[in-house]
Amino acid sequence: MTTQFLRKLTVQRTVVCLVFAWFFTSQVCLGQGAAERYQLGRRLERFERAWQEAPSELRAKSTASLEQAVQSFFSLALSRAGRMLDQAWLEVQGIEGAQQSEQLQRLRWKLEPQTTLLDVNEPLLRARIGTFYEAEGIEGRNIEGRNIEGGNGQGQEAKGGTESPQELELELNVWPWDDSPAKVMMAQIGKEPLIRKTIQVRLGETFEVDFKGLSAGDYVLTGRCLSDEAGKHDWICPSFSLVDRFEDRMTRMDRWVEAHRKESKQPDSTVLSTARFLAREIVRGRKGTPFEIDLPWNKLLGEFEQIIESLDRQEPNEESFAAWIKQPGWKWMQLSQGRSTQVVRIEVPLLDFKDSSSKLPVLIALHGAGGSENMFFQTYGAGRLVELGKARRWIVVSPRQTLTGLNLDLPEMVQALSEHLPVDSSRVMVVGHSMGAAQAMAQVSKHPESVTMLAALGGGGNVRDSEAIRKVPFYVAAGERDFGKPRAKSLRMQLERIGCPVEYREYPDVEHMVIVQAALDDVFAFFDKGLR
Repeated sequence: MTTQFLRKLTVQRTVVCLVFAWFFTSQVCLGQGAAERYQLGRRLERFERAWQEAPSELRAKSTASLEQAVQSFFSLALSRAGRMLDQAWLEVQGIEGAQQSEQLQRLRWKLEPQTTLLDVNEPLLRARIGTFYEAEGIEGRNIEGRNIEGGNGQGQEAKGGTESPQELELELNVWPWDDSPAKVMMAQIGKEPLIRKTIQVRLGETFEVDFKGLSAGDYVLTGRCLSDEAGKHDWICPSFSLVDRFEDRMTRMDRWVEAHRKESKQPDSTVLSTARFLAREIVRGRKGTPFEIDLPWNKLLGEFEQIIESLDRQEPNEESFAAWIKQPGWKWMQLSQGRSTQVVRIEVPLLDFKDSSSKLPVLIALHGAGGSENMFFQTYGAGRLVELGKARRWIVVSPRQTLTGLNLDLPEMVQALSEHLPVDSSRVMVVGHSMGAAQAMAQVSKHPESVTMLAALGGGGNVRDSEAIRKVPFYVAAGERDFGKPRAKSLRMQLERIGCPVEYREYPDVEHMVIVQAALDDVFAFFDKGLR
């Protein structure tokens, strides 16, 4: 019995690893699947914002649906994962039964653009609508009750029906930029948008929306079918950007990239590495490559141009880059140490320029499998970890990692950051979720003197005993219904056995995804106590 169980467990782990490997190499690295990840991310953030405000009994009602969403994600049934996320969102608001089925019918729609990076002089957004999933009980029906082919958005009738696509009347509203479109969808109800457009669209066919009259900038888009409840902007719509001097600026960027092609003989600095990285992403945006999050292309293009000013003038003190990186807010960059680089997203708090000796704590957040550096900024509690860190004036760093791990170890990341920001290397906190928890344990085992405190959520890893690691306080937590709980409990026992200070907690009615959000207040209380 035991041998069969272990063999089955080994097979399951192998299958999961193969699925993860396929997902990372085929989907993330090659840019495929980003459109589906975008839909899931927006739906997850919407759920998390509702979960944060819900009473405990409604939170508990959403747990089973969220479990199914996570299971569907890891089995690559992404449409079903989206449906279960929306179902969990409705449940956490107390919406059930027939009303839930009706709402799922409206929530399943998506709007997919050809590109979101547009010329302000040619502000035509080209897109098409379709369904991200079919809701149970409404398979093969559109919002007007007529049969359509489910899931692909082609608008065809099911099984022998006509191929004529159905028309919908769609209302689109444009709002000022916000890093959280989900927050805009909630906050702008009842307010007047910058522009409102009403258009007739046909399922599965490309349509155009002219945003002439808008100035250059980054914008949030919300939408609904006019047959839906007034004021409800529940369609997942992409944000978009209008760029002035589009051709001139893109040509300049292309020429810079050509003139600064990587030479293998000389390692890049973080400045040059970041400029290359931003240029590469902007080129992808111009081509219409889908991304997993909404990106403010005007902001990113302006930052690229600011960074290359120092490189073009060859200033030894790199003043333009220094001014950029010290501005409060989030930065998307690529750190460089030697010949290795590491993509990170960081949040820089308001710096005290009067006190040049003041150094700030660093919080390094390691995401789980299937995630990216954006997760702690957009999800895991709708970006609440970043907000809590910013309120304490900590520098928050979330590195991108794959199944092979990080390109830079934590001390190398801290060193690269300290070359440009007032980093206190004696106050480095680490939080990791699932695969990120395992990576956190690998890093602290390898570099125990570089970690001040560590929180492992929904997972764990092996611990390498040393005198230095016994001085590191640990917070380990898992959800009551978290499939990572066995690894978290094993980690606690390992830490206790070698004599590390460890706090352990299980959260009732919490599964593998919500554990981060559920534990955040306790994690930060743990860090605050340790820094006193």
